[in-house]
Order: sequence, then structure tokens, then C-alpha cells
Amino acid sequence: MKPPVVTDVLQRSSSMEDTTLSGACISSFIHRAWTTGSLPQQWKDSDIVTIYKRKSDRQVCGNSHVISLLSVAVKVLADVILKRLLTHVVDIVVPESQCGFRCGCSTVDMMFVARLLQEKYREQNHDLAGK
Repeated sequence: MKPPVVTDVLQRSSSMEDTTLSGACISSFIHRAWTTGSLPQQWKDSDIVTIYKRKSDRQVCGNSHVISLLSVAVKVLADVILKRLLTHVVDIVVPESQCGFRCGCSTVDMMFVARLLQEKYREQNHDLAGK
């Protein structure tokens, strides 16, 4: 028996009452794509749409956003990949100064550090601008 096409299963499961079944179907397809390293063509295709920013002329390309509409399965897969990358790569790629992008840190932490540096410079009668 030929395996079902992704869109057939997703359309069938989206019309069902049981959301667990549709989640299991999506999970099965994502697992297969992850282990084989290949994606079905439907997942590679997207609709590209321009959205007008409500600025002056609609004919000027800079006055619109271009977005890519993806299927739900691709969005779930992208989220899985993003979460795996962030857990393994963020400490290597993102510098410590980028607290807003690091787990467990916030921009408030960097503001606190800046305030501490400011106080230390004032204690030692140094100019913050370095003049």
C-alpha cells in the first residue's frame, strides 16, 4: 500500500474531532522527514504574498512586506529545528552581550551591568565618554 500524501492526511485529520490523531500524524511525518533528511515537495513549496504597509505609493516595493505562507506541518518542523538549534548553538553563536536572546537572561540584566559600570566610573572620577 502506498503511503498517504501529507496534504491528504492533514486534510483528513483537520476535519476530524480528535486533535490527538492529527498531532500524531504531523508528528509521524516530521519524524520521518527528520530521520531521512528529506522533505516532501509540498513542505518545500510556499505561497509568497506581499502586504501593503499603508505608506504612500503601493507601486514602490519598499512600501510592502513580503511574507511566505507555509503549511502547519512546516511551521511545526521549523519550531522543532529552532528549539534544537537554540539549545545547542546559542551559547556558541550569541555573545553574552545579547542578553535578550539568551535563555535565563534579559535586557534588564544588561541595564543593571551598565548601571554598575557607571557607578564604578563615577567612584574613580573617570569620564564615561572616555575623554
